[in-house]
Amino acid sequence: MRGVFAQLPMQRLPAVSALRRLSSASGSDAGGGGILERASAAVGLGEASRTRAAAKMAEARERGVSWTEATSEAMRDVRKERRSESLREFYEGLAAAPTFDLGALRAQYEEGLAAEDKMTATQRMGLRFDQLRGGEQAQALDEMKAELRTSLAILDAMTPAEARSPLELVKASRAAKERIVGQVGLSSDAPIKSVLMQFEWSLIQHEFLRRERLAGRTLPRTQEEMEWMLRQRPTSRAFRMLRSESMRMQGRMRASKVARPRGFAAERGLRLVN
Repeated sequence: MRGVFAQLPMQRLPAVSALRRLSSASGSDAGGGGILERASAAVGLGEASRTRAAAKMAEARERGVSWTEATSEAMRDVRKERRSESLREFYEGLAAAPTFDLGALRAQYEEGLAAEDKMTATQRMGLRFDQLRGGEQAQALDEMKAELRTSLAILDAMTPAEARSPLELVKASRAAKERIVGQVGLSSDAPIKSVLMQFEWSLIQHEFLRRERLAGRTLPRTQEEMEWMLRQRPTSRAFRMLRSESMRMQGRMRASKVARPRGFAAERGLRLVN
C-alpha cells in the first residue's frame, strides 16, 4: 500500500521523459554530468541516490552506450532501488507497530493525498508540461486522488463499532454496505469491498511480520518475497483468506464452464459416460 501511494509522483514521472525535456540529447561526452544533474532534479533524487545513479551511469558508458541511454538506464535502476527501500521501510514499520487498525489505513490514504504536496518544483513543472501536451500523468494522479478521497469517505461513514471491527460488522453485512453506499453516494459497494480488502491484506502483513520478527527470522524485502513467505508459513488469518480466495476462484471456474449438449458427443462419435 504505502509503496504505491508514496511513490506515485515518482512512478508517474519517468526519468527518460524528464531527460528528453531537459536535455538536447546531443550524445556528446561533454556536459554528461549536466544531463545527470538535470534528470536527477526532475525526479527528486537525493545526494545518495544521485551518487548511485552516477556510478550506474559510468558503468553503462563503459559498455559504449550514449549519455542519453546511460542516464535513462541509471535513473531507472536507482528509482527501482528506492521503491524497494521504501517497501522495506514499510515492512519494518509494520513489524514494529504493536497493532494495525483502520486508523493506520487512514494514515496511509492521507499520506497518498499529501504525496503531491511533496513533489519538487521541477516535478510539478514536468507534470504541468505533460498535461499541456495531452499526456496521461496528471489524469492518472487525479484519478488516484479521487479514489483515495472516496476511500476516506467510506471510513468516515462507518460507525465507531464498525471502525473497530470492519471485517465482522461491514464485510459480512450487506445492510452495512448498503448504508455506506447511500451515505457516500456510490453506485455500488465495489469501493467498500476494495477498502476492506486493502485493510485485511495490510492486517495479514502486520500479523505475519510481527510473528517473523519475534521469531528472529529475516523480513521480506519485496512484495514477491512477502507473498512467497506467506504461502510457506501463513498465519491463521492468511490461511483463511487464501482458502477463501481459492474457493472463490474455483467457483468462478465452474460457473464459467458451459455444459455441452449430449448431441455434441453423438455427432462426433463419442461415448458419454454417465
